[in-house]
Amino acid sequence: GITLPHEHLFSDISFCYKSAEEIDRKELGKQKVGLNNLYLVRRNPYIIKDNLILFGEDLITFEVLVFKKAGGNTIVDQTNIGVGRSPIAIRNISNITGINIVMGCGYYMNSTLPDYILNKSESDLVKDMVKEIYYGVGNTNIRPGVIGEIGMGPVIEDWDEKLLKIVTKVH
Repeated sequence: GITLPHEHLFSDISFCYKSAEEIDRKELGKQKVGLNNLYLVRRNPYIIKDNLILFGEDLITFEVLVFKKAGGNTIVDQTNIGVGRSPIAIRNISNITGINIVMGCGYYMNSTLPDYILNKSESDLVKDMVKEIYYGVGNTNIRPGVIGEIGMGPVIEDWDEKLLKIVTKVH
């Protein structure tokens, strides 16, 4: 059937926020996305914080139902640790809509991760990912079906190299 192979049902990429340079646009970042500022978001999606955070189970359920009505049956959600992965909400939406949702696992850019993850050894992070794949996230029994999205910046730094090694070992 029809599959969306790289989606983010829930996400928080507010770390990408770039405040407006012009003095008269300083308040822009605090606005909600609407018809009055949509043209600006289309030119610079990072200028309004509201555009960078996607949560709201009811809205996302509605959008998944629209996908189902169009003939879709599977969504691969690539949202991972650090950018808003929500296993229980994903399961709820899958149960309500009847759509298969494959959840991803892994880590995103170091700027999105808490210190307790960044300070773990490569070996411990490999164990954590393998544990999720076999037993589920936390106590949810919800297991990822794909490794990814794995995020890196434009320059390969120490964390990026460590992450590539982790993912390679888990795979």
